[in-house]
Amino acid sequence: MTRSHGDRESKAKLPLGGRLGGTAGEGVSDSQTVIQTALAFRDFQFAIESPTGPEYCSFLKSLLPRPDPNELCVFTHGDVYPGNITVDIDPTNPTEYVVTGIIDWEESGFYPAWFEATNVLYNFKEYYDEPKGRNGLEDWWRYVPRCIAPASYPTEWAIGRLLCTWQMKLCLRLAYKLGR
Repeated sequence: MTRSHGDRESKAKLPLGGRLGGTAGEGVSDSQTVIQTALAFRDFQFAIESPTGPEYCSFLKSLLPRPDPNELCVFTHGDVYPGNITVDIDPTNPTEYVVTGIIDWEESGFYPAWFEATNVLYNFKEYYDEPKGRNGLEDWWRYVPRCIAPASYPTEWAIGRLLCTWQMKLCLRLAYKLGR
C-alpha cells in the first residue's frame, strides 16, 4: 500500500521471488498453489468456475491490461473501508479530520498494485441503509487516496466486481446443495 506524504509516496514491495499473499509467507488465501507474480495472481483469479462458461471468462480476462511479468507486488491492507479507519479532529484545523489509525490487518499481504483498488469499494452499497436512507458514509469513496482508488484501475475494478458476483453465486449454489 502506498503512504502519501504530500507529493512523496513510498511503497513496501515484495522481494523478487517472494510469495504473494499474507505477510508470514502463507500465500494467497483460497489457493493451494504458490503464486509469485502478478500474472500468476491474475490467472488464479480467473481460475474460478464462471456461470457463463469459460469463453466468457476468457473474454473478460482479455479486456484487462496484461500485467508486466516483472511487476513488483506491494503491501496492501486488503480490507480498506470506513469501519477499519479511525479518525480524529485535526488539532490544527477543527473543521478537518486526520486519520489516526487503520485496524483489521488480517487480509493484508503482498499483492499486485491494482489489487487494493479492486477491493476498496467491495461493500460499497452497505453504506446506504435502504430503510433509513443515507447514513453519512456513502461518499467515502471520494476520499480514498489515489494510489488505491478504483479510478486508478477502472477496468480491473469493473472486472473484479463481476468476479466477486460469480464467487458469491457459486457459494450460494454450494450452500443450497449442501442444505438439501
